[in-house]
Amino acid sequence: MLMPAMGTIPAGAGPTGTSAAAAPRKEEDVDRTVHAARLSAIHAHDIALANRLRNGLGLPLGNSAIVSADIPHAKERLARAGLRASERAGRVRLSCHIYTTEQDIE
Repeated sequence: MLMPAMGTIPAGAGPTGTSAAAAPRKEEDVDRTVHAARLSAIHAHDIALANRLRNGLGLPLGNSAIVSADIPHAKERLARAGLRASERAGRVRLSCHIYTTEQDIE
């Protein structure tokens, strides 16, 4: 069965046969939904890697992609491994994002 183009689903063509279930969706609504799903997946990736790092450092798990820890000379050691970090108040600050890999965490 061929489906009509996005935003042109005829009334009554939804799974329940009611016009409410088949209300046309604007392309912008679909774009926002897809964008939100992608952001959610990226956030979940970032948090999972940050929590893996926290676990390895013996820190409590959290809901932030930023990990801060008191590790002497960590910034220099990470730089030698090709990783970037910053320091704030004497603590190394690491941030996981979409480009961070499990290998980076190991």
